Amino acid sequence: RVLLGGSAIPKPLAKSAADLEWPVVLSYGMTETGSLVTATRPGAVDSSGTVLPGRKLRIAENGEIQVGGDVLFEGYLDGPSAGIWHATGDLGRLDEQGRLHVEARLDNMFVSGGENIHPEAVERALLELPGVESAMVVGVPDPEFGTRPVAFIRGEVSATDLEAGLREQLPAFMVPVAFLPLPAPGQGRIKPSRSTLMELARQARP
Repeated sequence: RVLLGGSAIPKPLAKSAADLEWPVVLSYGMTETGSLVTATRPGAVDSSGTVLPGRKLRIAENGEIQVGGDVLFEGYLDGPSAGIWHATGDLGRLDEQGRLHVEARLDNMFVSGGENIHPEAVERALLELPGVESAMVVGVPDPEFGTRPVAFIRGEVSATDLEAGLREQLPAFMVPVAFLPLPAPGQGRIKPSRSTLMELARQARP
């Protein structure tokens, strides 16, 4: 079996694994819970699964995922105790079958012209487009809207096709104002940091 977790798994990647009949298990968890909180059955790639025994999970009013249960840590060193529920900083939802869908990071959100933009939502839309292998989106300062999205892409696809494809899926304010090459990650990293990409985007759009 192949266990995937750590963050929301892109749907195209999960589907490709399922098409190859890999016994993929999607999961959600963190160090504060001793690893997994939810998991799917092998081959089920449409969510992050249901809550495992000894764990608890709820969605707060602001959409944040909160976890608890027997496996929850006691607290950070020299910090306050964890309490009954731990706020993860992740946004998500539970469907009618009790399956968790992880959607975004609360601290990645930015406001553009009064509209909230979660970069992960734009990234998911980009990954649905033909030719896109990897995608990351960040917000950069803009004199008119405050912040605007800029996308970093790895793949063989033109900016014109990217913009056209996104306009079929997203409202106009979520469509990036620029598409730049996604740089290779630094040593020891799987992908570039968002702070690095924000600086590159600022340099590209003075």
